[in-house]
Amino acid sequence: MSDGRWFEIDAAVATARRHFGGAVLIYQKVPDARTSDDRYLVEMAFMHAMQAGHTSLEVALLRILEICSEDAPSGASWQADLIRRAASPVEKRPVVLSNEAAQAADATRRFRSVAAEAYDEFDHTQAAKAVASAARLIDLLPSEIARFRQAIDHRGACSIRHPTPDKAGHMKGIAFETCTDQRGRGPSAVRTGKGSKPNSVSPMA
Repeated sequence: MSDGRWFEIDAAVATARRHFGGAVLIYQKVPDARTSDDRYLVEMAFMHAMQAGHTSLEVALLRILEICSEDAPSGASWQADLIRRAASPVEKRPVVLSNEAAQAADATRRFRSVAAEAYDEFDHTQAAKAVASAARLIDLLPSEIARFRQAIDHRGACSIRHPTPDKAGHMKGIAFETCTDQRGRGPSAVRTGKGSKPNSVSPMA
């Protein structure tokens, strides 16, 4: 899929891996924290890194749903629903996350919730489980996203941004429809600009 929004997805995944990697490194320093002040700094840094890592992962998943023209989950449990949605096929969209990656993501989500609501109670047991899941996501995410992208390219999934007409009936902006055609010749685009006729089609390289 030739869509510029993959730039933001790749950036969000890279950011998630960077924060999760930072959390892994910080957690290794927990046993060396001797004073209460040292423990506070290390524990807070670890929790913040875990929160930032999972939030960045959520950004990537939400942008993937947007590319697939799929509404994001809503409601009080949307964060958990987002992971379940990513681990399930929806219509033509294949799964985004494998069961293993989804389980790891759910573990970091659960720890993020704990860290956000219980700053004064650092649970070492939960932290150990969460950091193991973070380390697993660091390894899994690149291949998970690459597999999904290849799958939607192969299936010919489309991303459409429709233009809107102005008061005179002219189309404003540019609408791109990126998909693989039935003959497998690669992406095409619908380009419309101000004063142009809708549905004028030109091939893209």
